[in-house]
Amino acid sequence: MTIESPYRRGADDGMKFGLYLTAMFAGALFSSPAGPGAWLAMLLMFAAPVVLCVMMAGYFRRQAYRVGFGDLWLDGTLTVIFGTLIASAFLIVYMKWVNPDFVINQLNSIIDLNKEHPDMGLDAYAKVAENLIADHTVPSATVMAANMLVMISMGGIMLSAVLSLGLLLLARLRGKRAA
Repeated sequence: MTIESPYRRGADDGMKFGLYLTAMFAGALFSSPAGPGAWLAMLLMFAAPVVLCVMMAGYFRRQAYRVGFGDLWLDGTLTVIFGTLIASAFLIVYMKWVNPDFVINQLNSIIDLNKEHPDMGLDAYAKVAENLIADHTVPSATVMAANMLVMISMGGIMLSAVLSLGLLLLARLRGKRAA
């Protein structure tokens, strides 16, 4: 049996993970804050580490538990990065052509919420939002998507390391790997 490339596996699983992340973002963007779509998006967000773990475990199992930490970590990292690239493309399309006022509307929502409920402690956020609008420095859709790409990728890299260690430990405890 030849070892399948983690690059290939990460790209293939990244496509699936990207569609998963896109569904999560779509649920949040196209629903009311307390509607069923928002609850679905929240559920998908909390389940994302489990989905990534299942994908990494599938790669590990298909390789007959013969790959090490590096290959597992690389598989998970690439899955997250490729998946996030797909979700970022969705967000750019949404914020650029479907709802071009999305970012400014979110900033105005923070300002309005702070005015309606000054006891929530949003003063600093509202001040930043007001300054962004006043200075005409509202981030573009591309900048927002790039920030999301970096943030999710960094979290995914760390999560992949932890999941890799967990999968290796679990395989060793079950007798699937030699010491």
